[in-house]
Amino acid sequence: MDVPQNTDGKEIFFHKKGKATPVRILDEKQIGSGMFGDTFEAQVLVGDKGRKFVIKKFKRRYNTTAAERAENAMKNYQAAKEAGLKVFTTYRLGEDGTSILMTNANSDDITCLSTLPNTVGDIKIKLTDESFESLTDGVFAEAKKAADANIDVYSDAYFLLVGKNSSKLDFVLGDLDNVTKEASKSPATLLSSNLINARLGLHDLFQKYAGNAALYWDRLYKKYGEATANSARNNKPSPLE
Repeated sequence: MDVPQNTDGKEIFFHKKGKATPVRILDEKQIGSGMFGDTFEAQVLVGDKGRKFVIKKFKRRYNTTAAERAENAMKNYQAAKEAGLKVFTTYRLGEDGTSILMTNANSDDITCLSTLPNTVGDIKIKLTDESFESLTDGVFAEAKKAADANIDVYSDAYFLLVGKNSSKLDFVLGDLDNVTKEASKSPATLLSSNLINARLGLHDLFQKYAGNAALYWDRLYKKYGEATANSARNNKPSPLE
Protein backbone atom coordinates (compact mmCIF):
# COMPACT_ATOMS: atom_id res chain seq x y z
CA MET A 1 0.00 0.00 0.00
CA ASP A 2 1.33 3.47 -0.89
CA VAL A 3 1.66 5.69 2.18
CA PRO A 4 1.91 9.49 1.78
CA GLN A 5 5.49 10.54 2.54
CA ASN A 6 6.33 13.14 5.17
CA THR A 7 7.78 16.07 3.23
CA ASP A 8 8.46 18.31 6.25
CA GLY A 9 11.86 19.98 5.83
CA LYS A 10 12.56 18.44 2.45
CA GLU A 11 13.17 20.09 -0.89
CA ILE A 12 10.96 18.74 -3.65
CA PHE A 13 10.89 19.63 -7.32
CA PHE A 14 7.45 20.34 -8.76
CA HIS A 15 7.07 20.23 -12.53
CA LYS A 16 5.15 22.38 -15.02
CA LYS A 17 5.53 21.94 -18.77
CA GLY A 18 8.91 20.28 -18.37
CA LYS A 19 10.26 22.96 -16.04
CA ALA A 20 11.15 21.90 -12.50
CA THR A 21 10.91 24.36 -9.60
CA PRO A 22 12.58 23.50 -6.26
CA VAL A 23 10.25 24.00 -3.30
CA ARG A 24 11.46 23.64 0.28
CA ILE A 25 8.75 22.49 2.67
CA LEU A 26 9.21 24.38 5.95
CA ASP A 27 6.07 23.25 7.72
CA GLU A 28 2.83 21.48 6.91
CA LYS A 29 -0.41 20.53 8.62
CA GLN A 30 -3.13 18.23 7.40
CA ILE A 31 -6.33 20.07 6.49
CA GLY A 32 -8.33 17.44 4.65
CA SER A 33 -8.73 13.79 3.74
CA GLY A 34 -10.37 12.11 0.78
CA MET A 35 -10.75 8.72 -0.82
CA PHE A 36 -7.74 9.14 -3.08
CA GLY A 37 -5.44 11.36 -1.02
CA ASP A 38 -4.83 13.68 1.91
CA THR A 39 -4.28 17.44 1.71
CA PHE A 40 -1.83 19.55 3.69
CA GLU A 41 -1.41 23.29 4.05
CA ALA A 42 2.30 23.93 3.58
CA GLN A 43 4.56 26.85 4.38
CA VAL A 44 7.26 26.74 1.71
CA LEU A 45 10.23 28.58 0.28
CA VAL A 46 10.36 29.12 -3.48
CA GLY A 47 13.79 30.62 -4.00
CA ASP A 48 14.00 33.12 -1.14
CA LYS A 49 10.26 33.86 -1.04
CA GLY A 50 7.96 32.42 1.59
CA ARG A 51 4.63 31.15 0.25
CA LYS A 52 1.66 29.09 1.36
CA PHE A 53 0.41 26.29 -0.85
CA VAL A 54 -1.64 23.13 -0.51
CA ILE A 55 0.01 19.78 -1.19
CA LYS A 56 -2.11 16.76 -2.00
CA LYS A 57 -0.48 13.40 -1.31
CA PHE A 58 -2.17 10.62 -3.21
CA LYS A 59 -2.60 7.07 -1.97
CA ARG A 60 -3.28 3.70 -3.50
CA ARG A 61 -6.96 2.90 -3.94
CA TYR A 62 -8.87 0.18 -5.81
CA ASN A 63 -5.72 -1.38 -7.34
CA THR A 64 -4.58 2.02 -8.66
CA THR A 65 -1.25 3.29 -7.37
CA ALA A 66 -0.70 6.71 -5.85
CA ALA A 67 1.41 7.67 -8.90
CA GLU A 68 -1.39 6.70 -11.26
CA ARG A 69 -3.88 8.72 -9.22
CA ALA A 70 -1.63 11.77 -9.33
CA GLU A 71 -1.06 11.41 -13.08
CA ASN A 72 -4.82 11.13 -13.69
CA ALA A 73 -5.43 14.27 -11.61
CA MET A 74 -2.86 16.17 -13.70
CA LYS A 75 -4.57 15.04 -16.93
CA ASN A 76 -7.94 16.09 -15.54
CA TYR A 77 -6.52 19.49 -14.59
CA GLN A 78 -5.10 20.10 -18.06
CA ALA A 79 -8.40 19.15 -19.73
CA ALA A 80 -10.40 21.35 -17.36
CA LYS A 81 -8.04 24.28 -17.81
CA GLU A 82 -8.12 23.99 -21.62
CA ALA A 83 -11.94 24.00 -21.44
CA GLY A 84 -11.87 27.26 -19.49
CA LEU A 85 -13.26 25.77 -16.29
CA LYS A 86 -12.63 27.38 -12.90
CA VAL A 87 -9.60 25.59 -11.51
CA PHE A 88 -6.67 26.60 -9.34
CA THR A 89 -3.93 28.68 -10.97
CA THR A 90 -1.12 26.48 -9.64
CA TYR A 91 -1.24 22.69 -10.07
CA ARG A 92 2.14 20.97 -10.37
CA LEU A 93 3.24 17.35 -10.09
CA GLY A 94 6.00 16.55 -7.59
CA GLU A 95 9.16 14.70 -8.53
CA ASP A 96 8.00 11.82 -6.33
CA GLY A 97 5.11 11.33 -8.78
CA THR A 98 2.59 10.99 -5.96
CA SER A 99 2.05 14.57 -4.77
CA ILE A 100 0.67 17.74 -6.33
CA LEU A 101 1.39 21.33 -5.30
CA MET A 102 -1.64 23.57 -5.76
CA THR A 103 -2.98 27.02 -4.98
CA ASN A 104 -4.00 27.61 -1.39
CA ALA A 105 -7.43 29.23 -1.77
CA ASN A 106 -7.53 30.21 1.90
CA SER A 107 -6.34 33.75 2.54
CA ASP A 108 -6.96 36.73 4.80
CA ASP A 109 -10.07 37.49 2.72
CA ILE A 110 -11.29 34.06 1.56
CA THR A 111 -12.17 30.76 3.22
CA CYS A 112 -12.28 27.67 0.99
CA LEU A 113 -14.82 25.00 1.97
CA SER A 114 -15.55 21.54 0.61
CA THR A 115 -17.81 18.62 1.49
CA LEU A 116 -14.78 16.39 2.09
CA PRO A 117 -13.62 15.72 5.66
CA ASN A 118 -11.53 18.72 6.73
CA THR A 119 -10.25 20.68 9.70
CA VAL A 120 -11.94 24.05 9.10
CA GLY A 121 -14.16 23.61 12.14
CA ASP A 122 -17.80 24.54 12.61
CA ILE A 123 -18.08 27.31 10.02
CA LYS A 124 -21.54 28.62 9.19
CA ILE A 125 -22.48 31.06 6.46
CA LYS A 126 -25.72 32.92 5.77
CA LEU A 127 -27.12 32.73 2.28
CA THR A 128 -28.64 35.87 0.80
CA ASP A 129 -30.85 36.08 -2.25
CA GLU A 130 -28.03 37.76 -4.16
CA SER A 131 -25.32 35.28 -3.19
CA PHE A 132 -27.63 32.31 -3.84
CA GLU A 133 -28.57 33.50 -7.33
CA SER A 134 -25.01 34.35 -8.31
CA LEU A 135 -23.56 31.08 -7.02
CA THR A 136 -26.19 28.74 -8.45
CA ASP A 137 -26.16 30.48 -11.84
CA GLY A 138 -22.38 30.14 -11.94
CA VAL A 139 -22.32 26.48 -10.93
CA PHE A 140 -25.00 25.40 -13.41
CA ALA A 141 -23.25 27.37 -16.17
CA GLU A 142 -20.00 25.61 -15.26
CA ALA A 143 -21.75 22.24 -15.53
CA LYS A 144 -22.86 23.11 -19.07
CA LYS A 145 -19.43 24.39 -20.09
CA ALA A 146 -17.87 21.15 -18.85
CA ALA A 147 -20.39 19.04 -20.77
CA ASP A 148 -19.68 21.01 -23.96
CA ALA A 149 -16.03 19.96 -23.54
CA ASN A 150 -17.00 16.32 -22.83
CA ILE A 151 -15.97 16.62 -19.18
CA ASP A 152 -17.81 14.85 -16.39
CA VAL A 153 -17.88 16.78 -13.08
CA TYR A 154 -18.80 14.97 -9.88
CA SER A 155 -20.60 16.68 -7.03
CA ASP A 156 -17.66 16.78 -4.60
CA ALA A 157 -15.48 18.65 -7.11
CA TYR A 158 -17.17 21.93 -6.20
CA PHE A 159 -15.43 23.95 -3.47
CA LEU A 160 -17.09 27.01 -1.94
CA LEU A 161 -15.16 30.29 -1.69
CA VAL A 162 -16.54 32.47 1.11
CA GLY A 163 -15.63 36.12 1.60
CA LYS A 164 -14.70 36.70 5.23
CA ASN A 165 -15.85 40.32 5.24
CA SER A 166 -18.79 40.08 2.84
CA SER A 167 -21.71 37.86 1.88
CA LYS A 168 -20.18 37.13 -1.54
CA LEU A 169 -19.90 33.46 -2.52
CA ASP A 170 -17.92 31.93 -5.36
CA PHE A 171 -16.67 28.47 -6.28
CA VAL A 172 -13.78 26.58 -7.81
CA LEU A 173 -13.38 23.02 -9.06
CA GLY A 174 -11.00 22.08 -6.28
CA ASP A 175 -10.98 18.27 -6.39
CA LEU A 176 -9.81 17.14 -9.83
CA ASP A 177 -9.92 13.39 -9.10
CA ASN A 178 -13.43 13.18 -10.53
CA VAL A 179 -13.38 15.87 -13.21
CA THR A 180 -12.79 13.52 -16.10
CA LYS A 181 -12.74 13.65 -19.87
CA GLU A 182 -15.43 11.32 -21.24
CA ALA A 183 -15.04 11.12 -25.02
CA SER A 184 -17.38 8.13 -25.23
CA LYS A 185 -20.37 10.04 -23.82
CA SER A 186 -22.46 12.56 -25.72
CA PRO A 187 -22.59 16.18 -24.54
CA ALA A 188 -26.32 15.74 -23.86
CA THR A 189 -25.67 12.75 -21.58
CA LEU A 190 -22.88 14.57 -19.81
CA LEU A 191 -24.97 17.71 -19.40
CA SER A 192 -27.75 15.74 -17.72
CA SER A 193 -25.36 14.11 -15.23
CA ASN A 194 -23.39 17.33 -14.70
CA LEU A 195 -26.54 19.28 -13.83
CA ILE A 196 -27.58 16.59 -11.35
CA ASN A 197 -24.12 16.62 -9.77
CA ALA A 198 -24.12 20.43 -9.66
CA ARG A 199 -27.39 20.36 -7.73
CA LEU A 200 -26.06 17.66 -5.40
CA GLY A 201 -22.83 19.58 -4.86
CA LEU A 202 -24.68 22.77 -3.99
CA HIS A 203 -27.09 20.88 -1.74
CA ASP A 204 -24.25 19.23 0.19
CA LEU A 205 -22.31 22.49 0.59
CA PHE A 206 -25.42 24.37 1.75
CA GLN A 207 -26.41 21.59 4.12
CA LYS A 208 -22.95 21.52 5.71
CA TYR A 209 -22.21 25.24 5.92
CA ALA A 210 -25.34 27.39 5.44
CA GLY A 211 -27.25 27.96 8.66
CA ASN A 212 -30.32 29.10 6.72
CA ALA A 213 -30.15 26.47 3.97
CA ALA A 214 -33.72 25.29 4.62
CA LEU A 215 -35.01 28.59 3.24
CA TYR A 216 -33.44 27.86 -0.13
CA TRP A 217 -34.16 24.18 -0.86
CA ASP A 218 -37.21 24.89 -3.02
CA ARG A 219 -35.34 27.59 -4.93
CA LEU A 220 -32.38 25.27 -5.53
CA TYR A 221 -34.65 22.62 -7.07
CA LYS A 222 -36.37 25.30 -9.12
CA LYS A 223 -33.02 26.54 -10.45
CA TYR A 224 -32.07 22.96 -11.30
CA GLY A 225 -35.39 22.48 -13.10
CA GLU A 226 -34.84 25.66 -15.11
CA ALA A 227 -31.32 24.58 -16.07
CA THR A 228 -32.59 21.15 -17.11
CA ALA A 229 -35.43 22.65 -19.17
CA ASN A 230 -33.02 25.03 -20.89
CA SER A 231 -30.68 22.19 -21.76
CA ALA A 232 -33.58 20.16 -23.20
CA ARG A 233 -34.64 23.06 -25.39
CA ASN A 234 -31.10 23.67 -26.59
CA ASN A 235 -30.61 19.99 -27.45
CA LYS A 236 -33.91 19.63 -29.29
CA PRO A 237 -33.29 18.73 -32.97
CA SER A 238 -34.20 21.29 -35.57
CA PRO A 239 -37.26 20.42 -37.74
CA LEU A 240 -34.94 20.71 -40.75
CA GLU A 241 -32.49 18.09 -39.47
